Amino acid sequence: MTEATIHEITGKYRSIKFDGKAVTITIVTGNWVSRAELVHRFRLRKIEAIDIKRPARLDPTGMVTFRLAGEPPELPPLMPAMSSKAPANAFAFSKQIQPEVEALVEAIEDALDDLD
Repeated sequence: MTEATIHEITGKYRSIKFDGKAVTITIVTGNWVSRAELVHRFRLRKIEAIDIKRPARLDPTGMVTFRLAGEPPELPPLMPAMSSKAPANAFAFSKQIQPEVEALVEAIEDALDDLD
């Protein structure tokens, strides 16, 4: 990969960023009194697989989940009440941002192919 395009998508309580070398998922935690951010960053070499569930009519929330070597999925502590209860290695998205998410996943998969 010669020149990496940075992909960054912001959701309601999470954001995801890919800089060509690593994926960073930032999660808003806490409550309305004390907000904090949990940052989960992992390099491409840790990614074993990428699972994508696209939004559907009966389930409008899509989800990109990264299966990581040596890391079991865990839920972040103190999630805001209305946020998605997804593990720290996942990004929930709506149909409105689905094209951006698919472009990000494609960029990550291309980068993973270049590692081989």
